[in-house]
Amino acid sequence: MADVRKIKVLSVEFNREYTPQGKPFTVYYFNIKTEDGISGEFSTSSRDQKKFLVGQEYEVKIEVKTTGKGSYNFFDYSDAEKEKKKKDYTGGFKKGGNYKYVRSREEVLLIITQSSYEAATVAAAKISKYKILNPPFDSNIQLTTICKAFSEYVVNSCGLNSPECKSDNKDALKKANDKSIVYQKAIKIAIEALDIETMKPSLESTADALRTTRGLIILTDLIVKDIFKIANEL
Repeated sequence: MADVRKIKVLSVEFNREYTPQGKPFTVYYFNIKTEDGISGEFSTSSRDQKKFLVGQEYEVKIEVKTTGKGSYNFFDYSDAEKEKKKKDYTGGFKKGGNYKYVRSREEVLLIITQSSYEAATVAAAKISKYKILNPPFDSNIQLTTICKAFSEYVVNSCGLNSPECKSDNKDALKKANDKSIVYQKAIKIAIEALDIETMKPSLESTADALRTTRGLIILTDLIVKDIFKIANEL
């Protein structure tokens, strides 16, 4: 009979994966240890699992499984925990529930990086039209450097490095994701401003100063502040 109890996860480590012959799916197994010293395994359909997170509390059922190599504890959600997860997912079982999908931190980071790489490519093309570079843009390495600068700026500005986001808090992730969209768009606006020959990142600088990664980020910061200021005044 399964042992149903509340646990707090101390550690989770990947163990192995298994793809049944002739089946189009893979099962991933992880080792789990609780703060009260119980160890065992659990399975999930994702290598990047979110089933049991370190530091989180769950109600689980623990069954003793026996194999040719001995016995071990197998963890799964209790029936009550499954109902709770289902309720969270469907918006409280209401007809036409109010659940909205919230991207994971990994998904948001990937989107930001992709957007930043696109922005870096456009920026490089525009800068090359107005400025003789030595060396010129001639490899993906230079684009990657610009992409990384844009990505780090967005991530740090929207709060994705906060402890709440790193622990996949849905409210914090939604807020950070919404904010990151403004910053990503502002970068693209700043890059479009490169076509204005007299545009400067600040009153004290020159037009050439805009045609650098730092200059574009400075102008982006000003654009974001203006966007929030104007929106708050509407």
